[in-house]
Amino acid sequence: MSKKKAFASIVFVLFAVLILTSCAPKITKFTPASGREGTEVTVDGERFSPDPDKNTVKFGDVKATDILESEKNRIVVRVPAGAETGKISVQTKAGTGYSSEEFVIGEGYALAIGLNAVDPAHYAGWSGPLTGCEPDVEDMMNIAVQQGLEAESLVTAQATRGAVLGKLENLAQKMQKGDLLVVSYSGHGGQIPDQNGDEADGFDETWCLYDGELLDDELHGAWAKFEAGVRILVFSDSCHSGTVLKMKKVDWDEPPQLEKFTADWGNVRLLPKLERTKIRTLLEGNEKLWMRVKKSPVLRTRDTVEYAAVEEEREIFVSRSASPDILKKTFDQNEQFYVDIGSAAPREDTAPVNASVVLISGCEDFETSADLGFNGLFTFKLIQVWQNGGFSGDHRDFHAAIKAQVQGVCSDQSPKLFWVGADEDDIDAFLQLKPYKIE
Repeated sequence: MSKKKAFASIVFVLFAVLILTSCAPKITKFTPASGREGTEVTVDGERFSPDPDKNTVKFGDVKATDILESEKNRIVVRVPAGAETGKISVQTKAGTGYSSEEFVIGEGYALAIGLNAVDPAHYAGWSGPLTGCEPDVEDMMNIAVQQGLEAESLVTAQATRGAVLGKLENLAQKMQKGDLLVVSYSGHGGQIPDQNGDEADGFDETWCLYDGELLDDELHGAWAKFEAGVRILVFSDSCHSGTVLKMKKVDWDEPPQLEKFTADWGNVRLLPKLERTKIRTLLEGNEKLWMRVKKSPVLRTRDTVEYAAVEEEREIFVSRSASPDILKKTFDQNEQFYVDIGSAAPREDTAPVNASVVLISGCEDFETSADLGFNGLFTFKLIQVWQNGGFSGDHRDFHAAIKAQVQGVCSDQSPKLFWVGADEDDIDAFLQLKPYKIE
């Protein structure tokens, strides 16, 4: 064959490939981004066949057998049995088009909890005013929704013990292996005397929910209800005054000691190592954050105020923990209630957790977690590190980056990373994923 003929053949083949490629289906997007067998997925694109029988849709290597709707630019299909995480493809006689992103086999859920106050009827007259917790919920919900998670929130009076435990119970019943749950809590931390003998210091740590404290043993019991293979990521932006002050149960029962620890807590509560100048500078340049701070009970009565003139910042920048005397009064007022739930709660050393639970908390046990009025310091830095999804590291990297940012503003607040679960291999695999990723 002459060089001229060979060249002509090559040109013809390239032209034919170009024609076929230009006629092949093209996938531009699909929704939702994840799901399980039977999930309805809408695939948008170009050059699909209006005849369902002339489209071959695959999830990875598995062919979908149930195409519900078919148009030139849209196909609705069910995820087939046996599908694994992978790209979606649509094939017609003109060629095959592939999605740019993978469809993830699994479901994602989020529960964001935040309380700017608690019910004084339960907490011995104390309402626990904060300002940054509801904004935390708003921001954590935004991240969850942007990542395609089915998200719910409970704020202040909605965040009761029954509501939180009920949501977790419902999630445990419907979640399956491969699913992801992200739980965030912003509010006061508390403590009550341990009733089942699994705490060395004699106290159970708690979340101060609206109508009563939720024990760490109860949370452990909630995680234990999730099946193996479920992955749970928990962010807890709170702290516990007793562990900060290294208080023991014996101190709780001695009025002079309790009075001393309460006085000490008064100093710790004001966050002596928080670099307020950095926060003021940040607020002066951000109207959105400043408007959140103005919702503080301290400032709510002012019509206009310049941040630099605010003398009440000592009551805006505070730690998220209830004082020892308030915790003691709350327990005494509701003693039988807490004895009953504490006795019934499972011991952490006897209730196995088969799911993989990773927790990133706002601080170490002996430190404080700061409320800044517009967010918790931990949550605010989490949002900055996340970069609207631009963060590309794994859970360990995420924790390390948040910790570095937090300590740049408050040297005695060190976010903590730990985990619990029976399957060490799955926990390790979970830790190596980017946060919010379902796999």
